[in-house]
Amino acid sequence: MSISNEIHSLKEYSSGLRNVLSMYLNTNPGDHEQTNGAWKIHLKNGMKDLEKFLAGSDKEEELKSFQGLKKKVMSEIEDNKVDLHKGVVIFASDNPELWSVHYVQVPVKTSFDWEDKPVLEQFEYMYKAYPEAAIVLPSFGEVRILDTAMGFLRDDLSFVFDPNLETWGEE
Repeated sequence: MSISNEIHSLKEYSSGLRNVLSMYLNTNPGDHEQTNGAWKIHLKNGMKDLEKFLAGSDKEEELKSFQGLKKKVMSEIEDNKVDLHKGVVIFASDNPELWSVHYVQVPVKTSFDWEDKPVLEQFEYMYKAYPEAAIVLPSFGEVRILDTAMGFLRDDLSFVFDPNLETWGEE
C-alpha cells in the first residue's frame, strides 16, 4: 500500500474509544541528543508516562488495552532495532485491529499519544516534505529507476535495451 493510501485509511480509522497509540520515536544515531542510544530511554519514559496517566484515570479497559499494545510495540522495536534508521512511526490499536509500522529515513520528533484516532499531523508533514518519488537514471542501453518515499529507497529497477530484438527488458 502506498503511503498516501495508508494516510487516507488512517484518517478514516476511528475506534470510538480512546485506545489508539500513535508513537513517533527519533532513533537517529547522528542526532546529538541520541548519543549512546538515548532513544531507548525516551521509549521507556514515554510508555511509562502514558501508563501512569491511564492508571490515574480509573479506566481499567483503556489501561489493559495499552498494556497489551505496549508489549507488542516493545517487541517490534526489540526485534527490529538494527532497522531503526532515523526514526520509527507506529499506529496501533487492538479494537478494532490497527497495526501500522514505518521505519523512516527522515527526522522524527519523539511523541506518544493515546487518543480515539491516530495522531497524523507529523506523519502527514513528513510525507509532504519527503513525498513518494522516482528517480530515472538513463544511460547508454540501460535505464535505472529508483522508487523512494520519505527518504527510503523502496525499489531499484533496471531495464536493458536488447539491440537484436529492439526491445527493453528488466535486468
